[in-house]
Amino acid sequence: MASSRRWTWAPFGLICGVALSSYGFVLQTCGLKEGSAVIVCTCVAVVAMVVGVVVGILGLGESMPSSPGSLVVRLCSWACIMYGVVVLSGGVKVVRELIAAGIGLIPARYWHHVPDGIAVKMKNWMNSVQHDQGLPEKHAAATHVARD
Repeated sequence: MASSRRWTWAPFGLICGVALSSYGFVLQTCGLKEGSAVIVCTCVAVVAMVVGVVVGILGLGESMPSSPGSLVVRLCSWACIMYGVVVLSGGVKVVRELIAAGIGLIPARYWHHVPDGIAVKMKNWMNSVQHDQGLPEKHAAATHVARD
């Protein structure tokens, strides 16, 4: 059974590898051409790590840590790496939006554990960040021309 499974995945992996490598090369070139070398290189390194982990777990049958503590530490480390890449590529505005989105994901049943003053401040801040999504320059210019 293992040999038949290997035979079906080999062509799929080859096709995906060629297609994604070509597409990735084009995107990397475009990013480097725009002058964002630090972001492009960081994203490429992180994607290489993520692909390695996914291939190791799914394709090679490697297991995740068996103890809950080790599993939490590993998952948190991956989340921190991904968060760092997002922050690096988007700056402070993305951090504010991520925090606001995270606050918005807190289920209503947990809000009664948060002190009232803090809960109100968090909700107000989240709403101000989410409603502070101004129009992009192109749309703002088009809207201004349409009004005249």
